[in-house]
Amino acid sequence: MNDLIDNLRHQTKTLEFCVYGERLAGTVTLTSTCIIEKPPLIDDSDNEIFSEYIAENHLELWYSDDLLEDVVSAALTQKPQATNSELLESIKYYSTHDSFLALL
Repeated sequence: MNDLIDNLRHQTKTLEFCVYGERLAGTVTLTSTCIIEKPPLIDDSDNEIFSEYIAENHLELWYSDDLLEDVVSAALTQKPQATNSELLESIKYYSTHDSFLALL
């Protein structure tokens, strides 16, 4: 996650991806291993269809590119010197509360 956040600091919304992992998103730390993979497909019944790798390894969908990019961008606008820990806290907060965390 730490490397991903480092890359997101400079992201310009050019990639489409999702972040997956082995446990629930609320337990993610900077040292958590994550998988960057394409977003799930949505069938006619609004069911998510994950890639074979994601399904076979029983990975959880943690975050979408839009959520990550929007939250990191907003946090860095508030606090340009925000640490990766603060950015991860902001990501997790938004994911749970659907609102931005105020960084002081």
